[in-house]
Amino acid sequence: MNGWAVRVVTIGILIVCPGRGAAQDPATPRAEALRVFLDCAPFFCDFDHLRREITFVNWVRDRQDAQVHVLVTTQETGGGGREFSFAFIGLEQFAGAEDTLYHVEGPTDTEDERRSDVTRVLKLGFMRYVARLPLAETIEITHEGARRQEGQVAAAPEDDAWNFWVFRTRIGGGLNGEERQRSYRVNGSLSANRTTEAFKITLSANGSYNNDKFELSDGTDFES
Repeated sequence: MNGWAVRVVTIGILIVCPGRGAAQDPATPRAEALRVFLDCAPFFCDFDHLRREITFVNWVRDRQDAQVHVLVTTQETGGGGREFSFAFIGLEQFAGAEDTLYHVEGPTDTEDERRSDVTRVLKLGFMRYVARLPLAETIEITHEGARRQEGQVAAAPEDDAWNFWVFRTRIGGGLNGEERQRSYRVNGSLSANRTTEAFKITLSANGSYNNDKFELSDGTDFES
């Protein structure tokens, strides 16, 4: 039993320790590379993936060592997705050079799609800073364009049978009974959201009904 206990503890340490260092492991592709401090929740930013895909920056642990501080925040959208805000804050020689980029994640986007989109937006945001460093001479920007296989057509507004509307409905209730008391309740709601580049519409309605019936000591019933 003691031997098995030692093995379990050892495995736990091997799993946990790499995770603790995953947030801001410094990578050093080049000494003159842009030093970046990324302030983002691990649930939304896969740091291991970013270090593998963005190799032209130095990821630092301390904001005081960075030339650019990236603050990533999120909020839910009306259509059930999530909007990402990337605030690029210049430090040292880049002080005052700030920018904010946005990305909207769809409600059906996968984790792999999220990782790719976050990586793409970060690369775009870094370019204005990298362009001012000697490392810029080694950077090449390419554009793949809208490569589509034959028979594939990009989704257009008219392809959406619901015209960007998203509907949600909810209904609930409860029933309770005792010897001299009975009650029940019913509630429900309906909401409709439509989000486009031009505007956002949110409509909602809800209602509830509660009924309580008591038998008084004189045998009569009281209902509310």
